[in-house]
Amino acid sequence: MILAQVDDLKKYTQSGNGGVSPDGHFRLYVPCLHGRGRLFSENWYDSFESSHPQIHLDVWHQPTATCFESLVLGISDAAISFEEPRDSVLSSKYLGEKELKVLSCPAGHQSVGAMTVRELLGGRLAVPINLSPCLNAINQCPEAQLVNFRFRDVEYGNRAQAEFLQAGGLILGFSGSSLASDGSEVSEYSIEGSHDVALPIYFCYRQNAWTDRHQTVFLHLLRHLAS
Repeated sequence: MILAQVDDLKKYTQSGNGGVSPDGHFRLYVPCLHGRGRLFSENWYDSFESSHPQIHLDVWHQPTATCFESLVLGISDAAISFEEPRDSVLSSKYLGEKELKVLSCPAGHQSVGAMTVRELLGGRLAVPINLSPCLNAINQCPEAQLVNFRFRDVEYGNRAQAEFLQAGGLILGFSGSSLASDGSEVSEYSIEGSHDVALPIYFCYRQNAWTDRHQTVFLHLLRHLAS
């Protein structure tokens, strides 16, 4: 049944409907961060809805690979990604960059306000799923000596993440993460390096499928997402 629905959607998108989903909604796929960092500010969706009531925006949180696949199959109208699409049938526009932050428990780390890249990579570092491109951003810093680099991912549950932090681990994510909301005290640090450590953000869509609705969503993202 699902494959039949996907096939119907592919046929629909090939019939020249200008990137409009069958039910009239604009489907935006964004990487799912599983609570370990926020891509949108809390008022982003409400702001879009009040500014553009004529567009019904649906935001779907999916793995990065699924975001690209949804575009190729015509299931979504646009997607957000931390890396440029490699598929030749997809295009992208640069949205800006999102600053990376370090999360730790105060007892497990004595730094105040900021950490150096060398200090960051000398400990146990966890990178949220779908944020692996942030390692490329870190690697661009000359201070990034990966000899003692130990990487792991943590489970989706806040308890596992809190235990990882309490054991002296560090988690790399976006500013304003909702990590360890069970009451554990978590500090947020900036990363000091030879240049700002940030993650590029791209607005991806199918080639030749750019519409006024795409432009509206893109401009709203440009104003609010990477600010």
